[in-house]
Parts: sequence; C-alpha cells; structure tokens
Amino acid sequence: MSKQGSRLLRWAAVEACQRIREPYLVDKRRAIMARRGKKAQHIATVATARHLLRVVYYTMRDGQARCLTAALPAPA
Repeated sequence: MSKQGSRLLRWAAVEACQRIREPYLVDKRRAIMARRGKKAQHIATVATARHLLRVVYYTMRDGQARCLTAALPAPA
C-alpha cells in the first residue's frame, strides 16, 4: 500500500488482517507467506490488507462480495 490516502484506514486494514478469520483472506495470507518465506509475515499482512480493501471497495460498489460467495453450479 502506498503512503497516500488515509493513515487511519491503512492502520485499520492492517489490524483487521492480523486478526482475520475469513477463510478466503487467510488462504491469501498463507499463500503469500509460503511464496515469500516465514520472515515475510509483515509483507503478507500488508498485501492481504490491500486485498481486503479491494474486496470492500468492490462489495460497496456492486452490493455483493463475489469472491467470498461460493461458486454457483452452471445451469443445465
């Protein structure tokens, strides 16, 4: 995340990701940590916070969190 924008929003997003329980975001964080190594926990947390803000933005714009809903089966 860049240093532009609200400092409080950046702080809140990082704090939320440190205590996250949503399986989708937990998997994202674990994948980043596996790719970057164990010492990159802070990098993974900030990257997950950025992803969380994207999810919140598109949820507010579209009215639903598509990435958090289970995929529906294709119509027959």
